[in-house]
Amino acid sequence: MHKKGLYILGLLLALTGAGAKAGTYTLLSLQEFRRSTGAPVAESVTFPANDTASVYTVNLYNGGQGAGETVSSAVIMLNGSTLFTPGDFNKNVTFLTRSVTLQNANELTAELRGKPGGVITLEIIGVDNDAPLISAHVEPAANAAGWYSSDVTVSFQCSDVASGIAVCPDAIVAGSEGANQTISGTARDQAGNEATASVTLNIDKTPPTINPQPNPPANQAGWNSSTVTVGFDCQDVLSGMADCSAPVTLTHEGAGQTASGSGRDIAGNTAEKTLTVNLDQTPPTITTQFSAQPNSAGWYSQAVTLSFTCNDALSGVQSCPAAQTVSGDGQNLVITVTAEDIAGNGAGQSHSLNIDTTPPVIQITAPAPDTELPTLRPVIELTVADNLILNTASLALIVNGQPFPGQCELNNDAVTCTPDSDLPRGDIHLQAGIADLAGNVAGAQIDFRIQDDNDGDGVPDNQDQCPDTPAGEAADVNGCSASQRDSDNDGVTDNLDLCPDTLNAFVVDANGCAAYQRDADGDGVSDADDIC
Repeated sequence: MHKKGLYILGLLLALTGAGAKAGTYTLLSLQEFRRSTGAPVAESVTFPANDTASVYTVNLYNGGQGAGETVSSAVIMLNGSTLFTPGDFNKNVTFLTRSVTLQNANELTAELRGKPGGVITLEIIGVDNDAPLISAHVEPAANAAGWYSSDVTVSFQCSDVASGIAVCPDAIVAGSEGANQTISGTARDQAGNEATASVTLNIDKTPPTINPQPNPPANQAGWNSSTVTVGFDCQDVLSGMADCSAPVTLTHEGAGQTASGSGRDIAGNTAEKTLTVNLDQTPPTITTQFSAQPNSAGWYSQAVTLSFTCNDALSGVQSCPAAQTVSGDGQNLVITVTAEDIAGNGAGQSHSLNIDTTPPVIQITAPAPDTELPTLRPVIELTVADNLILNTASLALIVNGQPFPGQCELNNDAVTCTPDSDLPRGDIHLQAGIADLAGNVAGAQIDFRIQDDNDGDGVPDNQDQCPDTPAGEAADVNGCSASQRDSDNDGVTDNLDLCPDTLNAFVVDANGCAAYQRDADGDGVSDADDIC
């Protein structure tokens, strides 16, 4: 089937065209089909229809709308069904019509027969006697009382199932104030049917008036000395008042306090007024500056001067305390001051201070200075004291620049420190330090010595009978290893002596064995007695 390529993308809403009249509209405008040379060819057009429930009329003009040649034979089909057969045609038939129903998507096909040059035109007419639908939409929406407080835009939405909309009114902006204003718009469909939608608007864009009324009034200086109640008088001349603020009672003292009230009219417009009220019954404030700050434990290690700044935001300051210096040591030292404003309101302030300007005391009581110790793990003993409170966690011992390798226990003022590992041999420089809670520090130091062991065998040099014990060899209490001892005095050291108990005066071989200790042939008779 050959396509003419004509696709109707929407309802053809023009009311012009043959056969159109009031209440009717042209769905498919005149379509011309012409018999060409050669074998007959089916041509088709497609078009949509919104209203599939209505009956439409198909009009066929044989010979076209002008003085064209008529067709003697043709087949006209709609959506696969035959509308006109060859028997419906001859040269004397110039007009044919059929009533049809349509689908949403339709195809009209024409196959012209007979001699070339014949022409027909087809149109489809719909009937629409129903008014279009029109609705008015208001933006913004009215409040609950049916009033607007700004310009209102009335827009219209139009629809028509059959012929479609020809005219839908433009949006209307209503800005004039007034009650019961009517805004209308009229829609017309392609068949000429009309419908109107209207809305009634109440517009009030003017805020109400509001006047604050204080009771009692302020004095000539603008101050009140007692509670003030501020009432509000609200008025609106168009939509009327919806609400007005209740009276505001001010009981708190202060300068430049405000009492604010608001009113809202029925349209939603609001107004606000503020009245300034001054009341003074508030004591002055005292701000304290400290010449120093306490440490993290809350203690000062020096005298502290307290300076005071007083402020009264209303009637002003009458008196403010002078600076005070606290220099004595003590815990929870309390300083109390007072101030007064011109209105006679008084204010007081107290501060508790912890001051300790005296360092603690620490002494190393053992070992004694400049002593020489035989042990690698000597116990260190100290005494500590403070006029107030020691910071026992600050106790520190340093051995030759390194932290003491052990633990310390405090019992009243006595401290005992025990090493967990050996201290180095030789000269020892021991330092001890402690702080009190105020951060005052005390220290002590002594020098002593741990006896030397130059060959590293664990026996101090002054007790070592074998001072050059080879590295890695175990030494006895005398500092001698097996390679340095000859227990049986036979001239062979113990580490080489296979016969360690040789009697004196016997000659031994390189293994330290005398003849009476050897059995060269293994016969159980010592070499000294063996004649075979």
